[in-house]
Amino acid sequence: MSIESIPFTERAGLSVEAGHFYANAFSSNAEPPLAVRLERVKIWADAAELRLKQETGEEASTVHLIDDYSCNFKPQRIIRQIIDAAKQSKLRVDYLAREGACVPLAGIVLDQLATTEVFAKGESVAHWFDSTLEAARAGDAEGGRLRFWGEIYYKYAENEWACAHLAAVLQLLRLGVLHYPDFDKPFLLKNKDELPAWRKWDEVPGLIQLNPDAAPFQARETFSILPKAYIGVETLVKKIIARLPSPDGPDALPVDQRIHHSFLGKL
Repeated sequence: MSIESIPFTERAGLSVEAGHFYANAFSSNAEPPLAVRLERVKIWADAAELRLKQETGEEASTVHLIDDYSCNFKPQRIIRQIIDAAKQSKLRVDYLAREGACVPLAGIVLDQLATTEVFAKGESVAHWFDSTLEAARAGDAEGGRLRFWGEIYYKYAENEWACAHLAAVLQLLRLGVLHYPDFDKPFLLKNKDELPAWRKWDEVPGLIQLNPDAAPFQARETFSILPKAYIGVETLVKKIIARLPSPDGPDALPVDQRIHHSFLGKL
């Protein structure tokens, strides 16, 4: 596990986050239904891919993110719903990513932040984090660990991680500047009609490849199509990543400037 760059030639031109919803979107009486939500996402995803093709000739990959740590539904149910809804909406979903799989990488991001100038000066994280989410720097006298306090979603190895922290890890994975075996070598689902007998979310690979002909999961830039409710979290994500040193070298576009969003009111 490390923060280091893979060659741009091994990345897609764009990683499109084509679906990321709260658990209630998967309930049997969800309004609007998941397929309708993905139809709205498809308009933006298609436009982004077309523009990329026209401007650079590069390929894009698409990923649907699953908030598995806050989901009470079984893996097979959620994965089947996404596959069926994507087919119904005609949205191409190349990969499924499980946000809980980002947790083992969260400490690496903290270690990198701890070496940056803002921490060396002792400046509070809360001073430069956006006020849309509360965040604070807390030092652990024994281990020197940092915790980001906001809306805490996941506990792992006696640490608590905020949603924005895990989302920052996922952005770094999508950009190809953070490496983890689950994401470097995705699990190829050869038969979408017969899902593996995954009983718990921690049995599910971090990254599932649905399309065998997909462009790489890692990309030069990312584009996320999200509900407006995610604006605060994603603002904080960019602030976290802006403080990290870029492994692509001083001549490359800063990592946080390669992250793009569209926030939709009706999604």
